[in-house]
Amino acid sequence: METVIRSEGLRLDGHLAQPPASAVAPGRPGLVVCHGFPTGALGGASSGQTYPALADRLAAEAGWTVLSFNFRGTGASEGDFSLGGWLTDLRSAVDHLLASGLVDGVWLVGASTGGSLAICEAGEDERVRGVAALSARADFDDWAAHPRRFLEHTRAIGVVRHADFPLGWTSGRASSKSFVLWPGWPSWRHGPCC
Repeated sequence: METVIRSEGLRLDGHLAQPPASAVAPGRPGLVVCHGFPTGALGGASSGQTYPALADRLAAEAGWTVLSFNFRGTGASEGDFSLGGWLTDLRSAVDHLLASGLVDGVWLVGASTGGSLAICEAGEDERVRGVAALSARADFDDWAAHPRRFLEHTRAIGVVRHADFPLGWTSGRASSKSFVLWPGWPSWRHGPCC
Protein backbone atom coordinates (compact mmCIF):
# COMPACT_ATOMS: atom_id res chain seq x y z
CA MET A 1 0.00 0.00 0.00
CA GLU A 2 1.35 3.42 -0.90
CA THR A 3 1.92 5.77 2.02
CA VAL A 4 3.23 9.27 2.63
CA ILE A 5 5.89 10.03 5.22
CA ARG A 6 6.33 13.60 6.43
CA SER A 7 9.87 14.79 7.14
CA GLU A 8 10.62 18.43 7.96
CA GLY A 9 7.54 19.47 6.00
CA LEU A 10 8.52 17.40 2.95
CA ARG A 11 6.39 14.65 1.42
CA LEU A 12 8.30 11.39 1.06
CA ASP A 13 6.86 8.57 -1.02
CA GLY A 14 6.66 5.26 0.76
CA HIS A 15 5.33 1.75 0.38
CA LEU A 16 4.00 -0.18 3.37
CA ALA A 17 3.80 -3.94 2.92
CA GLN A 18 1.89 -6.01 5.46
CA PRO A 19 2.00 -9.75 5.91
CA PRO A 20 -1.20 -11.78 5.68
CA ALA A 21 -3.00 -11.69 9.05
CA SER A 22 -2.42 -15.42 9.49
CA ALA A 23 1.33 -15.09 8.90
CA VAL A 24 2.42 -12.19 11.14
CA ALA A 25 5.74 -13.04 12.77
CA PRO A 26 5.86 -13.27 16.58
CA GLY A 27 6.47 -9.89 18.19
CA ARG A 28 5.00 -8.00 15.22
CA PRO A 29 8.38 -6.89 13.82
CA GLY A 30 8.77 -4.01 11.41
CA LEU A 31 11.52 -3.29 8.93
CA VAL A 32 12.50 -0.02 7.25
CA VAL A 33 14.39 -0.51 3.97
CA CYS A 34 16.87 2.25 3.01
CA HIS A 35 18.13 2.64 -0.55
CA GLY A 36 21.60 3.86 -1.42
CA PHE A 37 22.82 6.99 -3.18
CA PRO A 38 21.62 6.96 -6.81
CA THR A 39 23.89 6.03 -9.69
CA GLY A 40 23.44 5.60 -13.39
CA ALA A 41 21.72 7.50 -16.14
CA LEU A 42 18.33 7.83 -14.43
CA GLY A 43 19.90 8.84 -11.11
CA GLY A 44 17.52 10.08 -8.46
CA ALA A 45 14.39 9.46 -10.52
CA SER A 46 14.86 5.69 -10.41
CA SER A 47 16.31 5.38 -6.93
CA GLY A 48 14.65 2.74 -4.79
CA GLN A 49 12.36 1.74 -7.67
CA THR A 50 12.47 -1.99 -6.96
CA TYR A 51 12.22 -1.70 -3.18
CA PRO A 52 8.40 -1.85 -2.97
CA ALA A 53 8.50 -5.30 -4.61
CA LEU A 54 11.19 -6.34 -2.14
CA ALA A 55 9.03 -5.05 0.73
CA ASP A 56 6.03 -7.04 -0.52
CA ARG A 57 8.10 -10.21 -0.79
CA LEU A 58 9.65 -9.82 2.67
CA ALA A 59 6.24 -9.20 4.22
CA ALA A 60 4.72 -12.25 2.51
CA GLU A 61 7.61 -14.62 3.18
CA ALA A 62 8.91 -13.46 6.58
CA GLY A 63 5.72 -12.16 8.18
CA TRP A 64 7.20 -8.72 8.89
CA THR A 65 5.60 -5.35 8.16
CA VAL A 66 8.02 -3.61 5.79
CA LEU A 67 8.30 0.07 4.90
CA SER A 68 10.33 1.13 1.89
CA PHE A 69 10.56 4.79 0.98
CA ASN A 70 12.44 7.31 -1.10
CA PHE A 71 14.74 9.73 0.69
CA ARG A 72 14.33 13.41 -0.12
CA GLY A 73 15.43 14.30 -3.63
CA THR A 74 14.86 10.78 -5.00
CA GLY A 75 11.94 9.15 -6.79
CA ALA A 76 8.79 11.23 -6.33
CA SER A 77 9.83 12.46 -2.86
CA GLU A 78 10.14 16.18 -2.38
CA GLY A 79 13.25 18.08 -1.36
CA ASP A 80 16.94 18.13 -2.12
CA PHE A 81 19.64 15.69 -1.05
CA SER A 82 21.78 16.20 2.04
CA LEU A 83 23.13 13.55 4.37
CA GLY A 84 21.62 15.30 7.37
CA GLY A 85 18.29 15.48 5.56
CA TRP A 86 18.45 11.77 4.73
CA LEU A 87 19.17 10.93 8.37
CA THR A 88 16.14 13.01 9.38
CA ASP A 89 14.08 11.21 6.72
CA LEU A 90 15.10 7.85 8.16
CA ARG A 91 14.08 8.96 11.65
CA SER A 92 10.74 10.08 10.18
CA ALA A 93 10.30 6.67 8.53
CA VAL A 94 10.91 4.94 11.88
CA ASP A 95 8.37 7.30 13.50
CA HIS A 96 5.88 6.57 10.71
CA LEU A 97 6.18 2.80 11.02
CA LEU A 98 5.85 2.85 14.81
CA ALA A 99 2.87 5.23 14.62
CA SER A 100 1.08 2.85 12.25
CA GLY A 101 0.27 0.58 15.19
CA LEU A 102 1.20 -2.43 13.07
CA VAL A 103 4.55 -3.20 14.73
CA ASP A 104 6.01 -3.56 18.18
CA GLY A 105 9.66 -3.15 17.15
CA VAL A 106 11.67 -1.71 14.27
CA TRP A 107 14.77 -3.00 12.50
CA LEU A 108 16.61 -1.27 9.65
CA VAL A 109 18.25 -2.59 6.50
CA GLY A 110 20.16 -0.42 4.09
CA ALA A 111 22.48 -0.60 1.13
CA SER A 112 25.50 1.65 0.58
CA THR A 113 24.68 5.16 1.87
CA GLY A 114 21.37 3.80 3.21
CA GLY A 115 23.32 1.20 5.19
CA SER A 116 25.58 3.86 6.68
CA LEU A 117 22.61 5.96 7.71
CA ALA A 118 20.86 2.90 9.16
CA ILE A 119 23.89 2.34 11.41
CA CYS A 120 23.87 6.00 12.43
CA GLU A 121 20.15 5.99 13.18
CA ALA A 122 20.42 2.81 15.26
CA GLY A 123 23.26 4.40 17.23
CA GLU A 124 21.10 7.42 18.05
CA ASP A 125 17.62 5.90 18.38
CA GLU A 126 17.02 3.30 21.10
CA ARG A 127 13.76 2.28 19.42
CA VAL A 128 15.77 0.60 16.64
CA ARG A 129 16.39 -3.01 17.63
CA GLY A 130 18.88 -4.01 14.94
CA VAL A 131 20.50 -3.22 11.59
CA ALA A 132 21.54 -5.11 8.49
CA ALA A 133 23.95 -2.96 6.49
CA LEU A 134 24.93 -4.03 2.99
CA SER A 135 28.09 -2.43 1.57
CA ALA A 136 27.75 0.50 3.97
CA ARG A 137 30.17 3.34 3.34
CA ALA A 138 32.78 3.79 6.06
CA ASP A 139 32.96 7.54 5.46
CA PHE A 140 32.04 10.27 3.01
CA ASP A 141 35.42 11.97 2.78
CA ASP A 142 35.45 11.74 -1.02
CA TRP A 143 32.29 13.86 -1.13
CA ALA A 144 33.67 16.33 1.40
CA ALA A 145 37.02 16.68 -0.39
CA HIS A 146 35.41 18.11 -3.55
CA PRO A 147 32.08 19.65 -2.51
CA ARG A 148 31.54 21.80 -5.61
CA ARG A 149 32.16 18.84 -7.90
CA PHE A 150 29.87 16.70 -5.77
CA LEU A 151 27.15 19.38 -5.84
CA GLU A 152 27.39 19.47 -9.64
CA HIS A 153 27.05 15.67 -9.68
CA THR A 154 23.98 15.75 -7.41
CA ARG A 155 22.35 18.28 -9.72
CA ALA A 156 23.21 16.18 -12.79
CA ILE A 157 21.59 13.04 -11.38
CA GLY A 158 18.58 14.98 -10.11
CA VAL A 159 18.83 14.62 -6.32
CA VAL A 160 19.38 18.37 -5.91
CA ARG A 161 16.55 19.92 -7.90
CA HIS A 162 16.49 23.54 -6.78
CA ALA A 163 19.06 26.05 -8.05
CA ASP A 164 19.14 27.87 -4.69
CA PHE A 165 19.99 24.74 -2.68
CA PRO A 166 21.89 24.76 -0.45
CA LEU A 167 20.96 28.25 0.72
CA GLY A 168 23.75 30.75 0.26
CA TRP A 169 25.84 28.39 -1.90
CA THR A 170 25.53 30.41 -5.11
CA SER A 171 26.19 33.70 -3.29
CA GLY A 172 29.30 32.29 -1.66
CA ARG A 173 27.92 32.73 1.88
CA ALA A 174 27.52 29.01 2.61
CA SER A 175 30.27 26.77 3.80
CA SER A 176 31.11 24.04 1.29
CA LYS A 177 30.82 21.48 4.07
CA SER A 178 27.25 22.54 4.91
CA PHE A 179 26.03 20.84 1.76
CA VAL A 180 27.66 17.47 2.17
CA LEU A 181 27.64 16.89 5.87
CA TRP A 182 25.45 17.35 8.89
CA PRO A 183 25.84 19.05 12.27
CA GLY A 184 28.90 17.83 14.08
CA TRP A 185 31.40 18.33 11.27
CA PRO A 186 34.44 18.65 11.52
CA SER A 187 34.45 16.26 14.48
CA TRP A 188 32.84 13.71 12.17
CA ARG A 189 36.13 12.48 10.73
CA HIS A 190 36.40 8.84 11.71
CA GLY A 191 33.17 7.48 10.29
CA PRO A 192 29.63 8.57 9.57
CA CYS A 193 28.44 8.61 13.17
CA CYS A 194 31.49 8.84 15.35
